[in-house]
Amino acid sequence: MSFASRPSVLHSFFYLYSFLLSTYSHFGFEILTSSDILLETFNSSLTSVTFRALGQKFKLSLCGDANVLHPQAVAKLVDGHHAETNIPIHRDTIFSGIANNMADHRVNAAKVNEVWIIHIRSSNNLVSVEPLRWYRPGSDRKSMVVYKGFNQPDWNFALHQHSSVSGGEAKTFAQSKFPLHENKVNDLFTRRQRKSARNTRGNFHKLHGHKYDLEKPNHIENVFFNNTLHGNSSFPKRMRRSSDSASPSPTECDLMSIVDFNLYKQLGSDPQLVISALIIAYKHVDEIFRKTKFGDVTNCGIVIKEFRIYSNYTYENQHFNSRNTNNVMDSGVFLDIMRNSTGSSHFYNFCLVHLNCKKTFSKFESGMSYWAQVSDDHWSAGVCGVYYDENLTPSPSNLLVTTESSDLGIRLIDYALAIAHEIGHAWGSHHDNRTNGCHTGPHLMKSRALPGNFIHTAKFSPCSVKSISALLEIRRKNCFQDSTASPSTCLSDLASARNSKTQTSDNTRRPETTEHTDNVDLCCTATQTTNVSSNAQLPCSLSNKDNCTVAPAGHPYGDVSY
Repeated sequence: MSFASRPSVLHSFFYLYSFLLSTYSHFGFEILTSSDILLETFNSSLTSVTFRALGQKFKLSLCGDANVLHPQAVAKLVDGHHAETNIPIHRDTIFSGIANNMADHRVNAAKVNEVWIIHIRSSNNLVSVEPLRWYRPGSDRKSMVVYKGFNQPDWNFALHQHSSVSGGEAKTFAQSKFPLHENKVNDLFTRRQRKSARNTRGNFHKLHGHKYDLEKPNHIENVFFNNTLHGNSSFPKRMRRSSDSASPSPTECDLMSIVDFNLYKQLGSDPQLVISALIIAYKHVDEIFRKTKFGDVTNCGIVIKEFRIYSNYTYENQHFNSRNTNNVMDSGVFLDIMRNSTGSSHFYNFCLVHLNCKKTFSKFESGMSYWAQVSDDHWSAGVCGVYYDENLTPSPSNLLVTTESSDLGIRLIDYALAIAHEIGHAWGSHHDNRTNGCHTGPHLMKSRALPGNFIHTAKFSPCSVKSISALLEIRRKNCFQDSTASPSTCLSDLASARNSKTQTSDNTRRPETTEHTDNVDLCCTATQTTNVSSNAQLPCSLSNKDNCTVAPAGHPYGDVSY
């Protein structure tokens, strides 16, 4: 090649590269590195983040918001012999906020080491930034995948159309077995529940495991002898917690979140990345529950009290984290192993225990849980559930499992929906199906996974609301705890930053983040959707300060839909 011909060749190369990059953006994803995201912190309560992706510039105004964590939340790294090491939880790296100066573009975000986790949700779109390692083990620690839209991007179609883009990372990523909702097993959430016991003295708990059917044990008729078990001194003390509660209406179900070694290893054996990714998922879950009114009860949600992360396989054979249970196995057998694993007695101290794992089950289940029922007077499943065998030996049945399977790969936003779905069962909801008249509409408790449309699937159907309301009426006061989180003032803090710009002197650099919050007003009256005293007619902010009120339902701040 002559020297003179090189400019035209280079021009063609860059033209081709730009074309490929724009084409991959069309398919809905790009790969970013840590240097592509600009972070600027202006004070202890306000952070600005800027990045370009998918042909668009994103400017985020963020403030700290880790309210899904219990004030005394702890995290422990557990080795194969159950030795525990305390690890820190960096609350100051968890954020909420708004994007691109638009009040209805709500953001959940976390910064961990060199990568970000960012979810930007509006009424008609979703943009997600997530660590590439969540999807492909061994990926570069600085790489993040950015995708747009509620429906799963067609990674494989993009791969077949083009051979390379943005380096080898995007190609290798697209080669992974993706996505969950386009997998040939298209009824991942389809399963039959266990048959209820024909026992007039009480029902055995129903196992919710997708596509899982198990006949009742032979001893089922003799499980319960009377209704005195709850008053028995041997019954877990956990069940009586609300008798010492200062509030007559506790609203929070406290969770222990467990991470198995397989998932920990996939995420680069990085406990902070594991914790941050799960906090973002739990924030979505908590929002789904808190925005739903269950009967007369409002603001019921979850709070994470403990993370327990396994840094190696457990050496016992019969343990949910052992190498022995790493093979494909029946989901019901796996739940039974979890109930009886070493250390399971600690599970009684929580409303629910959630195992995050990376396993492939025999019928491709993406989640399973014990289904709570109003008719179960003995609380043998679901929130605060304890199961007694024929010898009256107790074991915890307040369990749920979700898996990020290597064969079924699942987006973090959809993983959050899977968690919410399983918690829905543990709170008393059955599936929405034709027999109960709630099969219409793409609601959260549908028996089949829908193609990732977060707007619609993040809502409970009227049937689910009715079932959960009935169960909470019975169990909430003896299972849930008083609210522990301080009310979020995030949007008001952002509005305060806007107001502060008027106090900036001429020779001082004015924070650029103030322009992001020009559509957020600090306070409104109970009847206002905009502040009429403002020339800009600014919408009311969602604030819990005494001198502010929440905007009416239907307004972007008063009734956030996503």
